[in-house]
Amino acid sequence: MRLAEETLNNFRKFTGFDVRSFLQDFIDFSENYRTQIINYYRGDTQENPKEAFSFLNRLIDEVNEAISVAELNKDSFDTFSIWNLFEELENIRTKLNTTLNFSKYLRSSVTNNAYNRDSEVDVTLNQNETLEQLANNLGYPDPQNDWIDIALRNNLQQEDYTTNGDVILSVSYKNSVNYFQVNSVVDNIQGKNILGKDIQHKLEFDTNNNDIKILSPEDTFRQAIKTLARLKKRDNPFYPKDGLDTSLVIGSSLGGIAFPSLFRQMNNNFNSDDTIASFTIRDIRYEQNSLIFDYEVESKLGEIENDRLSI
Repeated sequence: MRLAEETLNNFRKFTGFDVRSFLQDFIDFSENYRTQIINYYRGDTQENPKEAFSFLNRLIDEVNEAISVAELNKDSFDTFSIWNLFEELENIRTKLNTTLNFSKYLRSSVTNNAYNRDSEVDVTLNQNETLEQLANNLGYPDPQNDWIDIALRNNLQQEDYTTNGDVILSVSYKNSVNYFQVNSVVDNIQGKNILGKDIQHKLEFDTNNNDIKILSPEDTFRQAIKTLARLKKRDNPFYPKDGLDTSLVIGSSLGGIAFPSLFRQMNNNFNSDDTIASFTIRDIRYEQNSLIFDYEVESKLGEIENDRLSI
């Protein structure tokens, strides 16, 4: 990153921001601290690099400030080199935010500043259930000692739970790693996040976040179900062979419909989304010259959604 001394001085003159000091700190972070955060999110180390995270958060605040004041004073920029510096600050912000979100790209779980390689879900401690019993039910290899991991992971003090239960804990299903393995979601695979987050099909602007409306994990799952159920061949230009072949239904009597082919196509549609655990057709019937499917879909969290498809 080579920038002329004059450019740095002019940026400070126009904006009042000491960009030279910031750039030096960013180089220091990149060379000495960034790797600590990445190694932590990869699970290469269990020690939380608190100093590195603190440094990262400070740099993000500073680069946001630098870009904000630059935008306010951009009409004063009189050289191409300052615009190059402005673009470099944008690139730095992207790099810092990428580092901050690295755990999402690795699909790791982070709870109370602790790293976990496994996917996590929230469970409720039942009445009269001990942490040792919970660890045993979750498939921990040594529940008599592994219950301590659950307590530490949730920063749980002895007075935080009683025989009444109703305590919500973040845990990993040690005997169900494959069941909770989700590759289609880029996020911390923890709790409801296993279902993913998506943009609403009907684009709306969220004035609260000043951005396009993003669905909750639950609504994302419901939207995905409707999309997959209604996917027809050639709807997806990347995979034109995927989807339902409606020609198997249109113009056919109930006895002439190739149901095995339709069942297979619907099953393939839902199998393409690994947040779905199972798909079941509950009822099939004719209504007003349309073939109606009542179906049930179970998420990886065990939640059931019922819907209807009309062909």
